[in-house]
Amino acid sequence: MKLIHTSDWHFGLRVGTGSYAEDQRHFLRQLYDLIRTEQAEAVLLSGDVYDSSVVGAEAIGLYNEAVTTLCMELGAKLVVIAGNHDSAARLASCRELLKSAGLYVTGRLERDLAPVLLDGGRVAVYSLPFFGRDEVTALFPERKEEIRSQETATMVVCDHIRETMDKERFNIVLSHSLTVNAELSDSDRSARIGFATAVSKDVFAGFDYVALGHIHKPQVVAPHIRYSGSPLKYSFGSEESQEKGVV
Repeated sequence: MKLIHTSDWHFGLRVGTGSYAEDQRHFLRQLYDLIRTEQAEAVLLSGDVYDSSVVGAEAIGLYNEAVTTLCMELGAKLVVIAGNHDSAARLASCRELLKSAGLYVTGRLERDLAPVLLDGGRVAVYSLPFFGRDEVTALFPERKEEIRSQETATMVVCDHIRETMDKERFNIVLSHSLTVNAELSDSDRSARIGFATAVSKDVFAGFDYVALGHIHKPQVVAPHIRYSGSPLKYSFGSEESQEKGVV
């Protein structure tokens, strides 16, 4: 079984008076070809589908084209989480209805996550959209005294998953988060401001693969923890020499 990990599409991002729409559409065509060639069963999209919570018709059209082609034409399942740039409520609208088409969207963090099961139930995908410490405190009031940072908040969330997950399965986590020592690009504007919210790789112990989004440079945090990076170069300086793609 093959999975494709991607993130940070940033549909709707403007450059001067123009947009990246044609480049993003070219990326999508390459993604479709890759799914056909590799016969991938699912795509994991780790947040920042859009560049802002309010985007225009062009960006929405790109997303609609992508999910329709992936799920309806290619028959691949698509698991999506909201990033800090997305409108969680808008992205996850009609989520229950969309599941029947193979599109699984998580906008807000949930206490009891029902994993998306793939490969006949042998693979479980847990979705952790972008969240803050206060959200975790509200979901886990019995542990509010220990939730003092983003690190401890994320540990509480992951601990809850680890308590109930079937360790006989291949367990995957999608997370839109900043990890300690991650190498940033100029276009990682919000991550630069929020270094206080960085978490260590230790919070993801026990999972077989962690599909990270949020940072635009593709990089390996640990053998089983990776940022796929953005599919396009969104800054002229720091991303010039980066090789973009998917995992």
